[in-house]
Amino acid sequence: MALVAVCVLCEAQGSGWRDTNHTYTMKATYYADKFVGRKTSSGEVFSQELYTAAHHSMPFHTLVLVTNMKTGNQVVVKINDRCPKHGVIDLSKRAAESIDITHRNGVAPVTVRVLGEEYFDFWSRQGEMREVMQAGEVFESDEPLPPPEHTEKQSNNTQGTNGAPNNAQQADTKKPTTANDGCYNLKLCSITLRQEASATIAKLPIYYQESAAVVTNGSNGLAVILDLRQSRQKVEEVRRELLRMFPGSTVMQCDRW
Repeated sequence: MALVAVCVLCEAQGSGWRDTNHTYTMKATYYADKFVGRKTSSGEVFSQELYTAAHHSMPFHTLVLVTNMKTGNQVVVKINDRCPKHGVIDLSKRAAESIDITHRNGVAPVTVRVLGEEYFDFWSRQGEMREVMQAGEVFESDEPLPPPEHTEKQSNNTQGTNGAPNNAQQADTKKPTTANDGCYNLKLCSITLRQEASATIAKLPIYYQESAAVVTNGSNGLAVILDLRQSRQKVEEVRRELLRMFPGSTVMQCDRW
């Protein structure tokens, strides 16, 4: 009976971390090198080079967005280990360096937001994307690196059929398209009140939220759109990606709005 009670308690604790609309506040620390090569609680071998983290009760393989509250720097990590302390997320050194805490006192206040499974592709390619951005191949070298919400949109807005970002296309995001390509946006849905827009936009993956806008839809209505300004083919790819969340979405020409 005691074992059953413990299992129920563990399941209840884990279920509390499934809310992707809630942001949690805690402290971030990072692993000592002595743990390299050891098995984590999930069975995976620990590496300082991977974007992983330990937490007291979050389910294994949960993806979370960690934001340094002092610098605004962000990183996406996968939970694969247990941390004995409550209110702490223990990061790999690679993840900690990404949010600028290792060269300070090794501890930083952070916010943590649980992400859906659709972010696994971004998580697995995160190191590659950061290296490209820091090398100035996507953004000018003298331009500050934007927050990951913007970065993720740049990296995922132009996915190929296999889900991999096309870096050459990233550099052209928001540039005027040719007459042959056309210019299209994506209408997600119609709304009655402008206050509804925030809840609608919050459903979107982070990398699309910056492109969301509220526009007039007819004489007295409103609509939430993604201001993509891409070819019809590319916007259609985005529509298919978001079809479960917005089954009534439609591709519209830019001049419609």
